[in-house]
Amino acid sequence: MVDIAKQVEQILTAVFNINKRLKGRVDMTMALGLSDIKAQMGGLVYRGFVTGNGFKRLGDTLRYLQAIEKRLENWRLIHIATVLRC
Repeated sequence: MVDIAKQVEQILTAVFNINKRLKGRVDMTMALGLSDIKAQMGGLVYRGFVTGNGFKRLGDTLRYLQAIEKRLENWRLIHIATVLRC
């Protein structure tokens, strides 16, 4: 039971961090990708996702969210590199 609670905490923390990064001004070149990320997150974490997916899938959910975080970080680095080149 404690393991499940830890995984859910990690998932909710990842969702919080992703949502924080998605707020604010959005570069138009990233708008489609951000829309895709929001749709993916809606399919991963929703009311009742723990019982809906089962505790065996919590690790998968966390892994997918970590991939989204990495994707956002890569976009940020690409954006910085583009700005520096201009």
